[in-house]
Amino acid sequence: MTSIEEVRTSLEQVRELLAEMYRGAESAKALLDDAVSILAESSLNHQESLLPAEFGNASEKLVDLLTLFARNMGTVEGLTARL
Repeated sequence: MTSIEEVRTSLEQVRELLAEMYRGAESAKALLDDAVSILAESSLNHQESLLPAEFGNASEKLVDLLTLFARNMGTVEGLTARL
C-alpha cells in the first residue's frame, strides 16, 4: 500500500468513527429531550421543578457537539477528496 493509500484508509476510518459518534450524540440528544419533556410535564404537579437546570445546558452542548462532528466529517471528506 502506498503512503497516500494509507492516509486515505486512515481518513476513511476517522470519518466512519465521526459518523458513529454523530449518531450516538444524536440518539443521546433525542433521549435527553424526551427526559426533559417528561420531567417538565411531571413538574406541573409539583411545587418545585423536577427538571435540573443542567439538562438545558447538556442539550445545548450536544447540539454544539453535533455541529462539531458534522464540520469535522466535512473536513475529513474534503481532505480525502484532495488526495
